[in-house]
Amino acid sequence: MRRFLQMLIALLVACVALSGIAAGAEGRLQPGDPPTAALISVSQPDADGNVTISGAAGAVFPAAQLAIRNLFTGDTVYTLAGITGTFTAILYGPGDTPFWISPAQNIPVELRDKAGSLPGGPGTIVYGVFSQTPTQSAATTQISIDGNFDDWDHYSSTALVSDSDPAVHAFLNTNSIYIGITGNTIPATYDHLDIQMTIDGTDHSVSLDPRGPGSGDLSRGQPTLHEVGTFALAASQGAAIEVRMPLDAFLSQENPTIEQLILRQVRFVAADGTEVAALPVEKQVPLVSEADGVTRTSTQAAQDVTHFTLSGTIGNDNRWQAQGRINTLTFKAGDKLSLELDVQMDTPTLPAGLIGLKLLGRLRLQPVVGADGAQIGGGLGSNNGWSDVKTASGLAISNLRSDFQLSETTVEANQIVRQAGKLLFPLDFNVQLPADLPAGLYVPLFEGFGQVEDGDVFSWQDSPLGTGTGASTSVLTRVPVTLKVGDVQDGHLFWTLFQDNPSDGSRGVVAVEDQAKYGLSNRVHFDSPTYILPKTSGDSNDPIAYPIEPYLLDQMSNSYSANDAPLIPFLLPGGRLSARITAPDGKVDDLGSSPIVQNQLSTALLDERARFGAESPVDEYRLTTLNQSFANYIFAQYGAYKIELSGNLEDVWGNRYTGGGTYNVLIAEPVHLLPAVLPGTPFE
Repeated sequence: MRRFLQMLIALLVACVALSGIAAGAEGRLQPGDPPTAALISVSQPDADGNVTISGAAGAVFPAAQLAIRNLFTGDTVYTLAGITGTFTAILYGPGDTPFWISPAQNIPVELRDKAGSLPGGPGTIVYGVFSQTPTQSAATTQISIDGNFDDWDHYSSTALVSDSDPAVHAFLNTNSIYIGITGNTIPATYDHLDIQMTIDGTDHSVSLDPRGPGSGDLSRGQPTLHEVGTFALAASQGAAIEVRMPLDAFLSQENPTIEQLILRQVRFVAADGTEVAALPVEKQVPLVSEADGVTRTSTQAAQDVTHFTLSGTIGNDNRWQAQGRINTLTFKAGDKLSLELDVQMDTPTLPAGLIGLKLLGRLRLQPVVGADGAQIGGGLGSNNGWSDVKTASGLAISNLRSDFQLSETTVEANQIVRQAGKLLFPLDFNVQLPADLPAGLYVPLFEGFGQVEDGDVFSWQDSPLGTGTGASTSVLTRVPVTLKVGDVQDGHLFWTLFQDNPSDGSRGVVAVEDQAKYGLSNRVHFDSPTYILPKTSGDSNDPIAYPIEPYLLDQMSNSYSANDAPLIPFLLPGGRLSARITAPDGKVDDLGSSPIVQNQLSTALLDERARFGAESPVDEYRLTTLNQSFANYIFAQYGAYKIELSGNLEDVWGNRYTGGGTYNVLIAEPVHLLPAVLPGTPFE
């Protein structure tokens, strides 16, 4: 009897366990379901800017292959989810980087590592942490090489000669040798400086002109000096002379570190080689426990700014990243806008002898919403497949530009720090907004350029900074902030339905209220006035489920061959969606109100070209509730349906948006008529 009871108890336990497994299996995601963004987390970046993206159980469907892309740089990794839908991936993406996560049952090698559309889907976009104050890993030397000696006041202990005029200051930090000369008797006329040093017992001489493009001619040897070559340095002469020389220029296999540096003298030399003046020093240069970094004579108070992060590509596997600050997000026309970028650029192949490199930045503004709250079309990468500009016959004119340049700034060679294969420099935009700038919401756009002395201007993707192709094709980088200028009503965004459910070549339904202002352009054929969708699927007669959820065509580039970060960083989960559907017989199906929990991109097809073509809009941004009543609605009757959709949401900066309207769709089965003649038969 006891044995029977033990077996019965074991059987009951097994039944309970199996029922739990069955219930869990029933609730699991299936292939074709988007990832659950609420179950995905992004860690803080490490020292190299890499983050760990983790999915908890149920984040994706079991054993999914995942493609994960940094939408700033195009860096992409591929990983395999576990049987419960868990996954972990490490990817470059500091700060508020957006990541596109796309699952599939299998991602063939030939579809990987291409720019543009990410294989697999549907996917979702998640972000790193917004508006975090960056921390410095090491103390940074706060001396700007600008010919002004005021910032040396914090380095009084570095004065090697202070009892005569001119005074000489010098020190070593982790990366560079700094020399400063100040006084009233600095020679007014000379050709170049000759800085003489002894480094670990070997004599060195650097010939440079602090008024020149920033180069030094190095000689070394014991007892005789031999020419080594030319290297880039930072130097400037104003009221004082300042020089910063990279330690790497003085290191060699025989002497990989500097243990002792003695500054012998600084000579002012005429063009004929005669000595104009000499400043004897003969003292050991002290070491300061700091590192080179981005420096400014003044910066915005930390408590008064909004922080953000940017990054992009330079070519091959090289990247740039920037810690940004902006003085405010709310302006009036004519106000001052101050935006600062601390830029770090990977340039491992940049020649050490490249002289006179200047770096430029341009800041543009893209209007998103006007003062009346109506969405504005145009803007590079946000006007593909739709427009608010139409021909007289009502056809949408897409891929227009509405953004405009606001400011340009240049960083001279002496403000650029070269450090272990990287360039560090500030880019500061201080501009007064135009007095006639229309009220509205704007998104800043950034683009970077370079120039060598007076040569041609080149983009950061081009030589000599870096060459090659990666998964990022964007030249303009969307700054992840939204600026409000003047009094602006809540933005009413252009929402469409059924973008991923084409109707005999037509793509998407526009709300009746928006049809006069906006139009769609799908590059297959002109959209039909009546949008027809089938009720059932082919010969199986299985009912088709359709999403009653809005698409926002301005958010992404919608391009098969290009990527970009979303135009507006929405606060998700957040906002709500409501829908009422009137059937052909007049009955109303009120879906109620459901929270908007995340975004969703693309369809379940591995390659979007198979459904829409490479030139048509793909990977369009959709807001989803993940509520089956909204995400998988079944039209039970044939005939004309009226959908009344409304919703609201915010971006991460607190701006509010609405969308929706009345959408009409006809549910009917398609009829294919074939002529009773052979294809190609001529008609007379």
